[in-house]
Amino acid sequence: MKKKLIFISMTVLCLNYSAVAQDDIQPFGFYLDALRFAQTQQGGSARIQAIGGTQVALGGDLSSALSNPAGLGFYNRSYVSITPALRFMDSRSTYLDEIADESKTNFNIAHAGIAMYSEPESSGGSFKGGTFAITLTRINDFNNNYYIRGINDSTSMIDAFIGQANGATTSQFGGNDVLSLAYFNFLIGPESILTPPGPDDIYFTDVTGKPFQEERILTRGKQNRWSISYGANFNDKFYIGGGIGILTLDYRSERIYSESFDVDPLSGFTLSENLAINGTGVNATLGIIVRPVPSVRIGASFVSPSVYSLEDTYDATMTADWNDFLYEDAIDGDIVLNTEFAETDILVSNYNLTTPLKLSGGAAFFFGKNGFISADVDYIDYTGTKLRTDKFVMRDDNTAIDNLANTAAINYRIGGEYRINIYRFRAGYAYYDTAFDSKDVFYANSQSFSAGAGMRFQNIYVDMGIVHTISDTQYAPYFIQNGEIPVADIAVNNTRVMFTIGYNY
Repeated sequence: MKKKLIFISMTVLCLNYSAVAQDDIQPFGFYLDALRFAQTQQGGSARIQAIGGTQVALGGDLSSALSNPAGLGFYNRSYVSITPALRFMDSRSTYLDEIADESKTNFNIAHAGIAMYSEPESSGGSFKGGTFAITLTRINDFNNNYYIRGINDSTSMIDAFIGQANGATTSQFGGNDVLSLAYFNFLIGPESILTPPGPDDIYFTDVTGKPFQEERILTRGKQNRWSISYGANFNDKFYIGGGIGILTLDYRSERIYSESFDVDPLSGFTLSENLAINGTGVNATLGIIVRPVPSVRIGASFVSPSVYSLEDTYDATMTADWNDFLYEDAIDGDIVLNTEFAETDILVSNYNLTTPLKLSGGAAFFFGKNGFISADVDYIDYTGTKLRTDKFVMRDDNTAIDNLANTAAINYRIGGEYRINIYRFRAGYAYYDTAFDSKDVFYANSQSFSAGAGMRFQNIYVDMGIVHTISDTQYAPYFIQNGEIPVADIAVNNTRVMFTIGYNY
């Protein structure tokens, strides 16, 4: 199985997430990816995004197929729409009193779909019609860049390597983990090679000086959900719907970490790690909306656990630039070091991921034909995230999830729309709780501010939405047991600009 050097870190969720940490010699690390993928965005059309993502009780939008398919029952015509989007990501990190900025822009299709309305065969019953819809929604965007840098007066990643290696002999270095790369690049060695010899399970380094540390993390990819849904209308008062979700996941990350020294014997070293995770999954959604009076709608929905089949591919390389250094080894003989290199195999792991169910409730209040205000709330217990495979043991990963996951994450959203003739003006706010228990892990919540406008014509509608998401996060490039851990403060801003064009027929 893979062994990755994972560190205490975090990213915003809709930030999507990135990474936290454990010792490299621990036989786990998959739990970080699991919690990242379990926390998804509230996607949808530009109209829905502009009102904060509120859609559990609202209905009458193709986005209902994702959140509450009962909302499809409000249609009395067929619709087709597409929502292209631009996403602008900026991050500013403060690490060891140094400030570094990064940015990323990407284009994507945030939402697209078709809704096909069918009338009842007779007009005398309680059934007033139903709508079948197929939609595509982006529920996670992993396109982010992060960069940190600074001179560390206290520690080096080599200190983390020594701490991880202590207590075991050199037989632990199998070559397919980052700790082995450090050993094969002579950054650490057992004291048994010294003269006089020391113990074979305590490690040392010849490296001296204060390192200038740099790290760049590039993540790419997405999670999408294809929804096949149906919503029905009974007496214009009770709406019920259900749907099947087909999920696709594509996540890639590249991490480049380096340290450079201004004194001999080591000029510096560079660690590069590459991770790719791909797979598909399935889930289901059920929902109801009740309209006791024309001006009030109350909705509830249930999203089942999502079950994914994933393939994980990982590799790492390390290069160390020694300055013609004589490495003294009383066991295997002395060697002169210059440029050293080591790499892992390409490690492939296949496993199943189950993400937790989500319960949502919402209400919408209409002010005649002048507009509405709507609010939603979600409840998620992220300890329902589970990993399983028959290829190796994932017990420690699931234990880590139980210890680190947020047991009662609450998301809430509020938004509204004001109407003047054919024009629509919108605004909203959303708060998303973290998948991690913030008492145990540096991991941030996020909040979004949104606005937008639209126009309604006889058969065509056009909407625009802007969503600005902010989060202050922390990240540590390595972990030292019982030692000083360098932590970067990272402010992340994401701005999404979306346009929806739709046609009803």
